[in-house]
Amino acid sequence: GSFLPNGITSSFLNLSHNLVAEGRVNQTVVLQPEAVFGDEQRVEKFRQLDDEVRVIGRVGSPAFRPEEEWLIKQYNLCFEFSSKEHEAIYFKAFQREFRRIFGEASFDSHVCFEGYARFWASLLGTTGADGNNTSKSIFMHSDMNRERVARFPYLQSIFNIYSHFDKFASVSDSVSSENIVNLAEEFDIPTNSFFTVENSIDSDQISLRANEELDVELEKGMKYFCATGRLTREKGHDLLLSAFEIVYAHDRNTRLLLVGDGPLIEEYRVWVNQRGLSGAVIFTGYKENPLPIVRACDCFVFPSRYEGQGLSLIEALALGKPSIGCDVVGVRSVLANGEGLLVAPTVEGIAEGMIRFLEGRFNVQNQFDARAYEARAMEQFYSLIS
Repeated sequence: GSFLPNGITSSFLNLSHNLVAEGRVNQTVVLQPEAVFGDEQRVEKFRQLDDEVRVIGRVGSPAFRPEEEWLIKQYNLCFEFSSKEHEAIYFKAFQREFRRIFGEASFDSHVCFEGYARFWASLLGTTGADGNNTSKSIFMHSDMNRERVARFPYLQSIFNIYSHFDKFASVSDSVSSENIVNLAEEFDIPTNSFFTVENSIDSDQISLRANEELDVELEKGMKYFCATGRLTREKGHDLLLSAFEIVYAHDRNTRLLLVGDGPLIEEYRVWVNQRGLSGAVIFTGYKENPLPIVRACDCFVFPSRYEGQGLSLIEALALGKPSIGCDVVGVRSVLANGEGLLVAPTVEGIAEGMIRFLEGRFNVQNQFDARAYEARAMEQFYSLIS
């Protein structure tokens, strides 16, 4: 990927740090330099890689022949191959591109971690210099069919090259079940090739980063709810804002912190002003490290309409923060054992959960064990690449 400042990149960096610490594998990361180094936030993420990780930059132009270029363009436009011959020529071209980038380097495993970029999926789905002995895995960070329908129609073109991968890693059990139901039969994927590989965390780093200086001033005597994440429709912040309007009418000594940026931020600002909530809802904008805010707030709310798993929710639980999540695919797996409160993915459901917290009716059945979770996620990854 291009080290976008999002949950997928954070999950990758956690995984990478843990792999370095445990010393069981050697990592090579491939990237497009101009996609990373032209953006300060992406550069900041890239710099978080450990020195032990080898990095290869894809530079120069691919050695595609004119026929191949035309057929690749047709695939990118139509999202499907016109014939088996089309598919064979397409992957022969990417096999040559793989060799241009990596030469004769031999890898035991290709892992397409980001999972949303057609070019990288095509490149890592090739056999490379290793013949057919390389394990090839691709991550599914969400309900991928829903992503295709709701946001990214081009994902059809990635689904049509899934046959070149051996293993498919979803980040929670419930998302894996959805991906099996929605994709296995349509794209002829054996169900036993689906794995659950939960998002990695670094519990020590979570604690350290949470104790960094808080750069938001909080009023004394107020109860603070917070939510982190990109402000897009699928993240459900519009549901949370409407729910908070109900909560604020119930208790004026409440505040809501929205930590993050995104295409809907101005729409949300206007809505807040129109509802007379401008003093009660605080937009912090993007924060490289939101964990000090999460630590300082009283309750974490995760209002996503659908989700792969929710790394920010895992981090809040690791900090021992009372957490509310919508009962949807992905989130359901995280809170299934009662580490937080699952609520209906509606305005009323979220508001009820927040009021339950205010009234002391928030009973956590089990404490989240960050160490056990961290170890489990790593063993799941090792099983994937074995």
